Amino acid sequence: MSIYLLKDVVQLSENLRLQLEQHSFPVVGHKPSSFGVICFVKDNTIHSLILRCDKGIFQEEGLEQVTIRKFADKAGYNSATFNNYFLEISHLLFFATMRCMQDYTNELLAT
Repeated sequence: MSIYLLKDVVQLSENLRLQLEQHSFPVVGHKPSSFGVICFVKDNTIHSLILRCDKGIFQEEGLEQVTIRKFADKAGYNSATFNNYFLEISHLLFFATMRCMQDYTNELLAT
């Protein structure tokens, strides 16, 4: 099993993004791309891994634009996998929102 430092994986994804951005594809020409990088932490569950993707998606897309597919893409899973853990988008959003509220509360307590 290979172990990579997060900063190295972020750099790799940025290099790939730049190469794709500079490449001219037949028919469509130049196309921008973006990548999300997430690291696996020992004793993580797929549930916790999925919920760690929430902040980036909310910031990039806004709450109204979030879909299970976007969460799945960000986490690197098929959207069908999400359906094993979350019954519907409102279920996923509830847990993701609670996580954001927890972070917000921690920040208030720290000030």
